[in-house]
Amino acid sequence: MRRLSIFTDTPVIKNLVIINAIMFLLTLAFPIITSNIMKPEYQDLYRLFGMYYFALDEFMPWQVITHMFMHASMSHIFFNMFGLVSLGGILEKFWGPKRFLMFYLICGLGAAFIHQVSQSVQVYQVCHSFYFDYNLLSPLQQLKLNGIGANVVGASGAIFGVLAAFALLFPNQELFIMFIPVPIKAKYVIGFLVLLDLYMGISGNSIFGYGGNIAHFAHIGGALFGFIIVQIWKKDRTTFY
Repeated sequence: MRRLSIFTDTPVIKNLVIINAIMFLLTLAFPIITSNIMKPEYQDLYRLFGMYYFALDEFMPWQVITHMFMHASMSHIFFNMFGLVSLGGILEKFWGPKRFLMFYLICGLGAAFIHQVSQSVQVYQVCHSFYFDYNLLSPLQQLKLNGIGANVVGASGAIFGVLAAFALLFPNQELFIMFIPVPIKAKYVIGFLVLLDLYMGISGNSIFGYGGNIAHFAHIGGALFGFIIVQIWKKDRTTFY
């Protein structure tokens, strides 16, 4: 008898959830000491594996990949993994494990790229250069660049790619949303989420009251890359309802 679970036929989803859960637990448990014996400093895994603006000393190339396996809180990882399991599982069964994994990673990298581009534009507008030194900035410039040095973590960019793909492939699939008693078609729910993120990214406002802590353009980047990939792959596929 075959044993059934939410991970049946979705090995990529299962392993992604496991990796994210392990990394979250490790960030809570193990600080790391730098190799400078004369001046030891404690730095957590967020600093090593979360993503920084590319012009900062803290930035390391591997962060464009590792940041998508890090999460800032229990609610952060829960909602990302919930979206991954509930909608990503359908896509993995539809495409197969290898293609879904490639899609997920490309969307995550695309999210990192768009986030870095958006920060670069902001820095250039203020400093007329892509590089800057906080110590040499005026108070007004420091205020305008508030958040540029923030550590970025989370699978949200890749998840928004999953959302975009689901909306394109299954636009009329009805979804139940928390606190809304009636089902709503995926194309409306996901379309609204993407447009809301775009508005908050451009305006700098947030319905959550802490817009500076959310990488809105990373979400948009993931959705954009998801949209592009699906359009390419749909040439030999049909739209499902």
